[in-house]
Amino acid sequence: MLTDILTNNTSFDWIVAALLFLLTVVAFKLFIGISASRIGLIAEKTENTLDDVLVHLLQNVKVLSILFLGFYIGTLSLWLPPVIDQLLQTGLVLVLLLQGALWSNSILDHLLLNWAARRFSEDLTVSTALGSIGFLVRCMVWSIFLMLALGNVGIDVGPLIASLGIGGIALALALQNILSDLFGSFTIVFDKPFVVGDYIEIAGFEGTVKHVGMKSTRIEALSGEQLILSNSDLLSGRIRNFEKRDKRRVNFNLSVAYDTSPEQLELISGVIKKIVDAEEKAQYGRSVLKKLGANGIDFEVVYFMERPDLGSFAAVNHTINMEILKSFRREGIEFSRPGAQTLGGPLPN
Repeated sequence: MLTDILTNNTSFDWIVAALLFLLTVVAFKLFIGISASRIGLIAEKTENTLDDVLVHLLQNVKVLSILFLGFYIGTLSLWLPPVIDQLLQTGLVLVLLLQGALWSNSILDHLLLNWAARRFSEDLTVSTALGSIGFLVRCMVWSIFLMLALGNVGIDVGPLIASLGIGGIALALALQNILSDLFGSFTIVFDKPFVVGDYIEIAGFEGTVKHVGMKSTRIEALSGEQLILSNSDLLSGRIRNFEKRDKRRVNFNLSVAYDTSPEQLELISGVIKKIVDAEEKAQYGRSVLKKLGANGIDFEVVYFMERPDLGSFAAVNHTINMEILKSFRREGIEFSRPGAQTLGGPLPN
């Protein structure tokens, strides 16, 4: 076969083939470089993404594709056996399919990244969903490329597609939990029951969301340990998102001794209101005599935190409690103790 190729092609034919190869490669490289540069200058002045996509595609043309195209065009000036000619045509189709698959991935990456940057620039969880979606789409693109490639080399892909369908069903059943967690991550990102940084409570666990992955979500508890919950389990329960509220309602009871005078009891609500009003981040709700308890007179105190985060609440709550202790000490108001005097007199021993 090699002898036939050498004897049926003159030196001039080989020179023409070499020149066609060089001219094709050089012409394509120049065209791609100049076009990418010119379109890039235009893209900097426009807001649409079409010219950006064209620049991205031109920059993503692989050297292998240009070389093989030049090689194929060069061989058109030569006499080749039908088998070699058919192999070259098949190879060209495979190279073009490969370049098309790479372009598809490039378009997908570019569009997803730009869309995410415009709409979700401050949402860290979107990168997880986009990565998952991109992975699935890439699998689909490369599967189509593989089917087309096998079809072009003469392999009947019909039975293969049928077997893949049956295998896909079996695989989906085997990976049911993993797929459930994967689509759970999509739900978390796009439905947004919470985002990274939110303080949530779920199934008795609570903490700050640190990461939303394809299969699980990581939560940092107050005590410092990391809780890892699967996305499907996370969405199947009731989630309390403390970051979604505008205010934090604080409600606590305090009990004073029964020997507290009526005048002192009248002072309590005003004292507590003055203490709460002194805090810029707190808004007074009420402080009322709630009931006559077994060990003392119970008051209910309610106030609201303008900033609901846990750090602000802890600081303000500490200050309010300390000021209540100091004010009651100044007014001679004593807190009740277990076993103290009751409505019917001292508790029996």
